[in-house]
Amino acid sequence: MQTTNATPATPAVAKKWFEIKREKKAAALRAKIITAHIEAEKRGAQFYPTVSKKIASEIALVSLPKPGAKFLKEVPEHIFFAFKDQAMAAIDKIRVPKHLKHGDFVKDGRPTVERNFYILPSCLGQEIPAEVTTYEKFCPETGKRTIMVDIIQITGNNFPIMVTKKLHLGAPKTGATNEAMIPGTELCVKFDEIQPRKLLA
Repeated sequence: MQTTNATPATPAVAKKWFEIKREKKAAALRAKIITAHIEAEKRGAQFYPTVSKKIASEIALVSLPKPGAKFLKEVPEHIFFAFKDQAMAAIDKIRVPKHLKHGDFVKDGRPTVERNFYILPSCLGQEIPAEVTTYEKFCPETGKRTIMVDIIQITGNNFPIMVTKKLHLGAPKTGATNEAMIPGTELCVKFDEIQPRKLLA
């Protein structure tokens, strides 16, 4: 039987090793962010160090905020760059059209859920059928997570749309994979099953 004279690592040595490993990881992240900022500047737009992961997408009934709602604001058309995927090895150019945004579930002065409305402003305060997609946006620089909900109004159809789901913000979690967990809570953003409704878009 072989024996070894190696001395087991003490807690202090192990702690130091983990600190070095963590610092190397942080330095590699900083390098990726700096490189991305430089690349985005060369290409003429701002860079946001975020990674987005799609959670779910449905045709759903959506209740729109009323005109003049406290956290409702207009966002002008703009272009920015963000990390292409979780590998953070490349950046993507993202063009965002003019739209309305509403912040929800505000914590420490920051909304943890943001709804982006690509709608006819005259429809505010109503229920509409829309293409709804939920994302989790993560900032590796700060560790903060935000749930993004893109709501695109379905318009121009000359026939009714059958809708069987409704967007629900602040629902109790059940553990389903299509639920977007709201940071700092036990609640989620999900799609509830409803009685089928025919709506004219």
